[in-house]
Amino acid sequence: MMSTLLNISGKIEPRTVALFETVSRVMTDLEIPYVVVGATARDIVLHYGHGAALERATIDVDFAIEVPNWTAFDALKNRLCEQGFKTSNAQHRLISPMGTEVDIVPFGDIENGEASITWPPGDEVIMNVLGFQEACDTAEWVRVQDRPKLDVPVVTPAGLVLLK
Repeated sequence: MMSTLLNISGKIEPRTVALFETVSRVMTDLEIPYVVVGATARDIVLHYGHGAALERATIDVDFAIEVPNWTAFDALKNRLCEQGFKTSNAQHRLISPMGTEVDIVPFGDIENGEASITWPPGDEVIMNVLGFQEACDTAEWVRVQDRPKLDVPVVTPAGLVLLK
């Protein structure tokens, strides 16, 4: 990951900071590389970081996570549920203790070799994860809280374009 640090401390909602704090702690504990992607990443970098107009407020937070297998993905989901998150009907979605939808999309060795993943059971649902590895590798660190210090990896604007 790049060493760039954008400081948006005090600019985002406390509930979002709390969500980042919990997810970051769990990812660190489980040694899972991750990156914030999607509309939240866009808002963090372009709106809060550089003053661009907010197109629309987003109500969910998306994370791309690098895991070797479904066991590691399930371990992450279980650990987040121990922290008060709830499961949903979608395998990749959890609901935070404050009601925020959290989408977690795995990539890495879990991929089927065609930049996609197939969700168990049955491998019937296919999701494209093209560009997620590059997004994680080139993420920029963003400080979302000064005290205590909390930095999260966020996809770059170029990475956002790649993921679209």
